[in-house]
Amino acid sequence: MATIAKSSITLVSISDAYSVSLQPSNITINADPYGNNPKLENAFTIISLYCGDIQVPISSASIVGSSLWEEGSNIHKQDYSLEIVGNSVKLSITSIGNQLSGWREIEVITNAGQKLTARFSYTVVRETTMLDWILEWDKNLTEISGDHVATPNAFIGNKDGDGKLTGVYIGGGENHPYLPGIYGFKGCTPEAFAQGNLGSTEIFHLNENGGMIGGWDISNTGLIKENSVGRLEILSEGTIRYVNLLDATNPFWELKSDGSGSFASGHITWDVGGNATFDGKLKAQSGEIGGWAIGSHSLYNTSILLDSANSFFGLRGPSGLMFINEPLSSSFYDSITRAGGIAIYYTDSTHYGLEGWLQGSPTTIDYNKGTQIFGLGSKNFIASWNIGVNALWRGDLVNTAGNFTGKSGDITIGSQGIRGYRWYIDADGEADFMQGRVHLGPSKCEIAGWTIQENRLCTSKAALVNDTNYAGLFLSTNVLGSSEGVALTDKIASSGGIYLITTSNHAELAAYSVGDILLFKLTSSGTNQIASWKFDHKRIYIGASDLIPGSKFTAFSNSLVLSDNGIHAPKWCLLADGSGKLAGGNISWDIDGNVTFANSVKLAWTQITGTDGVMTTATYIDANGIFTGKISANNITAGTISTASIKCEGKWELNADGSGMLASGNISWDKTGKANFTGKIIANSGSIGGFEIGDGHIGVTATASGESSSADWANLSIYKDFFKVGGSKGYVMFGDDVIPSSMGGAFTAVGRIVNNAPNTFGSYGFDQANYGIFIDVSGGTKNYGISSNAALKAPAFVNTEVKILTFTGNGYTIDFSQHNVFLLYYTSSQYSKVEVTLPSEASVASQFGVNTLPENFGTVLTFRVRTGSQNIILKGIYNHNEDLVNYELASGDSIQVLVSKVDGFRYQILNHSA
Repeated sequence: MATIAKSSITLVSISDAYSVSLQPSNITINADPYGNNPKLENAFTIISLYCGDIQVPISSASIVGSSLWEEGSNIHKQDYSLEIVGNSVKLSITSIGNQLSGWREIEVITNAGQKLTARFSYTVVRETTMLDWILEWDKNLTEISGDHVATPNAFIGNKDGDGKLTGVYIGGGENHPYLPGIYGFKGCTPEAFAQGNLGSTEIFHLNENGGMIGGWDISNTGLIKENSVGRLEILSEGTIRYVNLLDATNPFWELKSDGSGSFASGHITWDVGGNATFDGKLKAQSGEIGGWAIGSHSLYNTSILLDSANSFFGLRGPSGLMFINEPLSSSFYDSITRAGGIAIYYTDSTHYGLEGWLQGSPTTIDYNKGTQIFGLGSKNFIASWNIGVNALWRGDLVNTAGNFTGKSGDITIGSQGIRGYRWYIDADGEADFMQGRVHLGPSKCEIAGWTIQENRLCTSKAALVNDTNYAGLFLSTNVLGSSEGVALTDKIASSGGIYLITTSNHAELAAYSVGDILLFKLTSSGTNQIASWKFDHKRIYIGASDLIPGSKFTAFSNSLVLSDNGIHAPKWCLLADGSGKLAGGNISWDIDGNVTFANSVKLAWTQITGTDGVMTTATYIDANGIFTGKISANNITAGTISTASIKCEGKWELNADGSGMLASGNISWDKTGKANFTGKIIANSGSIGGFEIGDGHIGVTATASGESSSADWANLSIYKDFFKVGGSKGYVMFGDDVIPSSMGGAFTAVGRIVNNAPNTFGSYGFDQANYGIFIDVSGGTKNYGISSNAALKAPAFVNTEVKILTFTGNGYTIDFSQHNVFLLYYTSSQYSKVEVTLPSEASVASQFGVNTLPENFGTVLTFRVRTGSQNIILKGIYNHNEDLVNYELASGDSIQVLVSKVDGFRYQILNHSA
């Protein structure tokens, strides 16, 4: 059996751009059935040292570790040899003990003194030919011995809840539905299994009539693959041929087991004696035909090998390597994995197939191992895609409806649909994206909590509707349920909320509080209303807007109308031209100020005397005190209007004791001058309770030139666009611009806090501190002292709290929005270290209270492992070379990491201290 490298190159990146290359890094070693007498002829690797892409000499090399040494006192120090080969070192294994797998750790030293390590691994493959104990076995019974099990039939697999079988069956024979062989199947019913009818559940089979696996038919004569043109046959007796389906007696080409063969559809033939017939032009030299060398059991050149003895066909890319002797199929296969090409081989019933390789990177000695892009046979895949009976997948297979794949990059295309890390599209039409935030399908359609229905987008308390006869937006304080159309407006009117609705001839916006109370209604037809006030395009009113015909009073007693013509009430009005009426028209005045009192008005004064003692207007009052004439005066500056009270019942009063009231009692004062105002006060100047009322402000006058040395300057000032309060020790400003021109005028601010309080004397050993602002926030799911969409500028930002994370088997909780310094700790009696996966983008977004992170998001975190902790591995961090790596931190180690979304969501190392 040949030795085949599992992987041909291992590159270990080290600082200063040095790296170590092993060619190969992993091999298999053949041994007898018990793992003894290993064949070590090909148990070696070539070790090379590179600085960047350039190979450099190795100063020295030594073995610093071995899987054999770990067995205890039985230390083997002579189980290898090291040999200089040019600029490289050849490591050969000379002994493996009784191990079935192992490794050697090698250390190389550069001329500059750097030390680098790499590992060379091996696996032992035991011979599987017929053993004596099988010949002695009684075929009718199962025999279990110390080193073997022999049984006529065996099944390895499982049975699901429906009784269906999935696994591998070995057995069959006389009086049995199966021929002797091996059968693999998935989801087979017990009835089909009992009848030997696997049908579409069969994955592979091998029996006395042949077999099937990965599209290749296996007969008792060989391996067969057919396409639309021909049939490739690799026969066990040593013949390889490509048969023409239109003329099976004349293959396109054939290599027979006896050495004879043909090419070019029989136009080139040769017999076992080497006698060749060419229908075309022939040019031959000694031992060579058209660039083909003839070996004992093969035809080959620098690019192609046909090896009949080892059932191998290889086609490789240009490698620059020439063959001095007939090449081995194993070495030719190895060169294909490096130079690129195609290999067809059959080693045994479990190792066969068709492989395709891409070329590796050339070096000064050979090629680094390339990439296998497909494999068909005992293992099936194309590029990085695996092929199964019911699915095509990358990473781990997940072919179950309603599930995501386990990690990023995994994709499954199968009988149950298409699915990835945070999304899936099931075969029944169900689809889910963004890990549940978007769900589409027959069962429901939902995006970020919003349900999509026909003509409707809604949550439990909000709905956006577009129906045939109307469209609208409905927001309710209670659950809307399944209400539709006008029923939605009724629902909000009864339970509270707001709606905006439009039809072909009507638009309306309305809001209700809980309890069927209308807050406002704006409509394109009908009456508009805010609280108890209604309005249209001409007037605002309470009650009704109707006026008494020919009068300026309202038609209804509970109405008040404000229009462009004035203010109208049931018994009074103030008109826009300056005229007006009181007391139902019994008192009125015109635009010139002439006041008219009707006969029913009683006057309580006895005389009116001017400054010169002369009555300005003649008046007549009858014996009952009834005024029957008209009072007209340009100026009354002194005099007496009796000592009795003057009042308009319920509207205004001037009492004899000096008290009184106006505006239906909304303005009142007692005899001491104490006044009450229930309406709005408009004043241009004055003083209230020590507060100055100035031009456009209340309080102490503030100037734009800057602070005053007077402590009173910092006292309360309120302007329409400015607010200031303080004293001699400090003050606070908020307004349109609180930076005076004396400070340079290079910037503006709408808020300013100054604290100059002397505070230097306190308890011994403690610094006294002044704060510009002291924020205490609590009670929320998360609490923030300050939030800004712009940069924060200060001499320093001081963190006063860290988060301690102790890792256990139950997971962990971390919140980047509350802390940015984390102390890590882990101890376990079962494990020496722990791996930690940092939060995903969706988790970080949730921490900051958003559905998705902004494109310019970024925050800096510091992690430090506490003293006494075991090692902690932080996974998935980009290093300084933009490689995605895992950082293993020991006790006392720390790293600083940038979490950002500028180049896609990522964790980027900033600093690493070990």
